[in-house]
Amino acid sequence: MDTLLDVLHHRADHTPDRPAVTFLADGVQALGARTYRGLYDDARGLAAQLQDRVRPGDRVVLLYPPGLDFTRAFFATVLAGGIPVPAASPASARPERSLAQLNAIARDARPALVLTTEKTADHIAARFQQHLDPRLGTFAALPADGRADAAHYRRPDIKPDDLGLLQYTSGSTSAPKGVEVTHHNLLANIHLITKVIYDLDENDVGVTWLPHHHDMGLIEGILEAVVCGFPIYLLSPLTFLRDPRSWLRAIDAYKCTKTSTPNFGMALCVKRIPAEERAGFDLSTMRCVCIGAEPIRFDTLTRFADAFAPAGFRREALCPAFGLAEHTVGVCSSPIGEVPEQIFVDRQKLLYGTLALVDAAHPDAQSVVALGPIPDGVEAAIVDPDTCAPCPPDRVGEIWLKGASNARGYRNQPRESARTFQATTTDGRGPFMRTGDLGFLHEGQLFVGARIKDLIIIHGANYYPQDFEVAAEGAHPSLRVGCAAAFGVDGPGGDEVVLINEVERRSRDRRAAAEPPAEPPEQRSGSDRRQQEATPALWDAPGSLDADEAIAATRQAVENELGIPLKRVVLIRAGSLPKTTSGKVQRQKCRQLFLDRALDVVAEG
Repeated sequence: MDTLLDVLHHRADHTPDRPAVTFLADGVQALGARTYRGLYDDARGLAAQLQDRVRPGDRVVLLYPPGLDFTRAFFATVLAGGIPVPAASPASARPERSLAQLNAIARDARPALVLTTEKTADHIAARFQQHLDPRLGTFAALPADGRADAAHYRRPDIKPDDLGLLQYTSGSTSAPKGVEVTHHNLLANIHLITKVIYDLDENDVGVTWLPHHHDMGLIEGILEAVVCGFPIYLLSPLTFLRDPRSWLRAIDAYKCTKTSTPNFGMALCVKRIPAEERAGFDLSTMRCVCIGAEPIRFDTLTRFADAFAPAGFRREALCPAFGLAEHTVGVCSSPIGEVPEQIFVDRQKLLYGTLALVDAAHPDAQSVVALGPIPDGVEAAIVDPDTCAPCPPDRVGEIWLKGASNARGYRNQPRESARTFQATTTDGRGPFMRTGDLGFLHEGQLFVGARIKDLIIIHGANYYPQDFEVAAEGAHPSLRVGCAAAFGVDGPGGDEVVLINEVERRSRDRRAAAEPPAEPPEQRSGSDRRQQEATPALWDAPGSLDADEAIAATRQAVENELGIPLKRVVLIRAGSLPKTTSGKVQRQKCRQLFLDRALDVVAEG
């Protein structure tokens, strides 16, 4: 099978009655489902209709709420010869983020069509029409069932090196870029994930709550299941965030063996599901929880494994992983069936790029999670990002990758594509893809630090922003966990550190308790007013925040852990921390908003 067209045709022929994709309301109740034959016939009929409007190679933006409609539209676009461009809908919970990305996609991709539901199209037209880039093109909705038109379908001449997906990066450190992923890249990476790393087959069962417009939710969720031929059960991310029990209910009800989550997903389960309820789930079928998309904390893995051991969960099912869109998605992972590992390194030496192992009791010990060996078919090099010289053993450098999963490049960015995807080391090896991530190899395993652009440099030492964020976590009960950002600003002696943190929704600065918001609700912008209406407790709660106490506690926690004073601590309103549509903190945007005095500040000091 050379293309996604071949894959879907093969599944329809060989496992026609097997469940393919099911969308769940609450973790158990199915709101829509397709067998492999049903999915193929439906997508083929919809593709027949699209072929009157889309030429091979045309970009088609897929703007869907969570549900089965996205999967139908994705495969219909592929079968029609178009290039699917998944995007987050402005009808989502945080419209300003998705609207900005959608307009960036419009300018870059110049789509021929936007596929969505009638309800979403009407909602966007009513609330956001004046804010949409006109290059976005025409909106269209597909019928509820396309199988009647399947006989009129004409298969296009699609080859393995043709584009199968235009996947926009998260935009965590810069404007989103369109990564050009070929059919060959997709199938090579899914083979790497499912066969080389995790040994999955059609006997597995998948569950995912990750957004379908994000590479982990799409490729490590929907597409890997279709390629392998096992059923995949989908949950809305909002359903999970409102009640993380829904994820575990689905695992239990459908005997799931493979799922994926960021670090915070496991932390949320531990925080929100009471101890007395945990044994009520059956998680004994779980073989693989792929953990990625953000820095992974070993203590989170341990807390989750311990919390849900009464439910039959085994810690060897935890698979911390590394991946990025430029490598299609997956790079490596802790092996399935093995307990994840951590090592302790000297934090002070790590600041200067040197790896020195220490005992856990060492005063400067820092835990780093192992993300598994580099799999067969992938070549990795640790390279000095400034000189492009290979780093000696046990040195920190930029992670460079070579293999069939490396995407073709960035759309409309030849210079950046050449720099990123055609890199060569000083000893002539290449071409590699530059990840932009710092890391090191130790005893055959990969360890990842931070994005290079997010580094904070103090007196020549490299500090990772998450070190400050983690150090501040839990400093005060009024501060939201996982909703902080640290960054450097220019000072007399180099970078000085600013840390911003969201406050809990029912917290409010006592110093302003008797005052109304600085701007009355009716005068706030539309998106801000909607956010306020959705969370009135922020302004109206009887509870209060002692801002001076929270700021002092944050400063003390960071100085105790890292020995670095914070220039400024800024407490901001719940839900206002800039993040990408996939949930990654946009530290560079946070920095710019701080400099522009444009953060939604509750208190600072």
